[in-house]
Amino acid sequence: MKVVLKEENLKLDAATEATNKLLKELDEKNKKADIKTEEVNAVTEACEEQRATIEAERDIANIELNAALPYLRKAEEAVKSISSKDISEIRTIKKANSTIRIIFDTINILFQKSLDPVVPMVIEIAKGQHAFIADSYDNFGVKNLQG
Repeated sequence: MKVVLKEENLKLDAATEATNKLLKELDEKNKKADIKTEEVNAVTEACEEQRATIEAERDIANIELNAALPYLRKAEEAVKSISSKDISEIRTIKKANSTIRIIFDTINILFQKSLDPVVPMVIEIAKGQHAFIADSYDNFGVKNLQG
């Protein structure tokens, strides 16, 4: 009986050792999994912060867009109201006034075309002298009339 008990104790010790080894491996794997979980949580948190920032920027952009849309609609209506007669009339102007020059600079800006460098200048608008910037009509605006 002592021999059987001794053999059983040896088996039990071997099984205990194998179990302890397995528990140690599992503990190491759990530690690695915990580290990965922390990394994933950090990335998730950063993504959530970025999502919140993007949503806030989107909301601001939508507010700005909604504020700008009425002006866009008015501008589209104004463009539709321009006739070929109006364009012909502007083409016949030999010396464009300051208002027309500024309008053509604005058109160049809207279509992202070239302009002269910014230089201060006094212009006449509504029968008054006003400090403004030099226009680009002679170098760039008149090209719009030529097609």
